Amino acid sequence: MKMEIWKYYDITHKEHLVCNPTSIEKLNKLLDLMKLKSDLKVLEIATGKGEFLIRLIEKYNISGVGVDLSPYHLGDARRKAKERVPNADLKLIEMDGADYKPDVSESFDLSCCLGASWIYNGHEGTLKYLMSQTIPNGLIMVGEPFWICKPPKEYFN
Repeated sequence: MKMEIWKYYDITHKEHLVCNPTSIEKLNKLLDLMKLKSDLKVLEIATGKGEFLIRLIEKYNISGVGVDLSPYHLGDARRKAKERVPNADLKLIEMDGADYKPDVSESFDLSCCLGASWIYNGHEGTLKYLMSQTIPNGLIMVGEPFWICKPPKEYFN
């Protein structure tokens, strides 16, 4: 019996607030460093459980669009948003980020993709896509997981 991939990720990421390998401390530091104006419009591709967008709303009162393929993670995101930012202008869309086309291109003040550049076949494709969705002089943020040091061979076994 083959497990559905998004159910697998739901199980393996059940205890994670953020689906990428980072700490809440680092996430909060990033949010503090951003110093955004309120009322910006933000796009997050591969939003996962929506923690980054929800924290942006809590801190800066932005409006947001989060796109993700996982119905399980988006379910978590919707529950958290309803509890923490019930009146926010937040749209959570279940679809492949590669297929997301907003009504108006270049309409976001900040476009980001954290830990999922594979959606656009790598870093260059990710940057091109995010640029196409961001207003002139807007912000683009891309983050990728990486090894601090190569793990031992046994780790992969």
